[in-house]
Amino acid sequence: MHHSETICYCYGQNGTIYLKYIWSTIQVKINSTEMFKLVPLSDERNCHNSETIFAFFKCIVQIIWQSEVSKESALTVSQYGEQMCFSVQPTTKAPYIVSVKRNLLDRKLFALFVAGILLFQFANTLSR
Repeated sequence: MHHSETICYCYGQNGTIYLKYIWSTIQVKINSTEMFKLVPLSDERNCHNSETIFAFFKCIVQIIWQSEVSKESALTVSQYGEQMCFSVQPTTKAPYIVSVKRNLLDRKLFALFVAGILLFQFANTLSR
């Protein structure tokens, strides 16, 4: 997608989990010839209503952390989490490109899966 003004983008899961995408992630890349600011938007603007301590700290970090301006940026989107929104704010009216790519095999997710299987397999031995 090619744009030159501030636009908000959102990704939310559709509820259907496909087996072929179980270890995949979605990567969003933003490129421009001029500087832009990538601002993550949180649905939880009020940190007092966070349900868990992790959600509270995530909210605090998003408020404190101000994104820097750059010419290139990349985000990795979790497919099975909450809806993720971000805004691209160009400093000038220069066009920027937003591209989305699905990585069919995320090595980190696959390694966590294998580690979980090994931990389950050797749980009896490890607990002694």
